[in-house]
Amino acid sequence: MVNTIDMNNPLSVEKLEKKVRYKNVTVVPVGNEKFPTMVMIDKAPKKIGYIKGKKYITPEKAQIAIEAAQAEALIVGGSKSVKKELESIGFISETAW
Repeated sequence: MVNTIDMNNPLSVEKLEKKVRYKNVTVVPVGNEKFPTMVMIDKAPKKIGYIKGKKYITPEKAQIAIEAAQAEALIVGGSKSVKKELESIGFISETAW
């Protein structure tokens, strides 16, 4: 779970007042009268670019989404490297049939 009490974390606030960067992702406040704490992801690395433009109700929800996207990118990258290693030692072949 996310530690929301961390004082060094720019997203550990109830309402975001200005644009902040968290783990190489830019988050901007886009609150309205119904959701005053809403934020949007403005910029993100190419690996997790699919979260760019998404809106979240609170900064904490955006933090969770950023961390999940980065974890998924690590998992995908790790599986590709393991497959290459297994192919290099001849344990699996590139063609299945």
